Formats: sequence, C-alpha cells, structure tokens
Amino acid sequence: MVMSEKLGVLFSVFVIIILFLLIVFGRDGLMDLKQLKQKEQEVLTQTHKIEEKNQVLAHEIHDLKTDPEYVEHVARHEHEMAAGDELVFRIREKQDAKGE
Repeated sequence: MVMSEKLGVLFSVFVIIILFLLIVFGRDGLMDLKQLKQKEQEVLTQTHKIEEKNQVLAHEIHDLKTDPEYVEHVARHEHEMAAGDELVFRIREKQDAKGE
C-alpha cells in the first residue's frame, strides 16, 4: 500500500470513529434517547396513577349523588355526625390532682 492510501484508510477509520461517538454521545444521540425513554416511562406511570385516582373519585362522586346510605356513611365517619336517634358520649381525660 502506498503512503497516501494508508493515510486515506486511517482518515476514514478516524472519521467513522468520530461519527460513532457523535451518534452515541452527541446531542440527540443514543444517550439522550435512553434518558428520554426513561422520562417517558416515569410520566406514563404517573399518568396511570392519576387515571386510577380519577376513576376512584368518579365512583365516589357517583355514589354521593345516588346512594343515600353512602352519604350517611361519609357524614358519620368523616364529619363526626350522628343520626337523630343516637346519643354521643364524649369521654373527658382525667384532670391532674391540682384540678388544672
């Protein structure tokens, strides 16, 4: 091989290596693609959780609009309400000996 042919081959190999490095590590390269796919998966997971929560809330809204027993349940447990025929007993903590 002539010296100019050797230089041409070395130059070609060098250019190919540079292009490979740019494809992998350059802007919008394979590393960026990997990061974007990971971010996409995180967003899809969050979206799925939010959709599930929306379904639960939609079901609860439906029950609150249509089911009087569920409304009563929510009123009793979340708002500490009692029915008209119930007695509520509140137990007071003992006061210390000085009567404070």
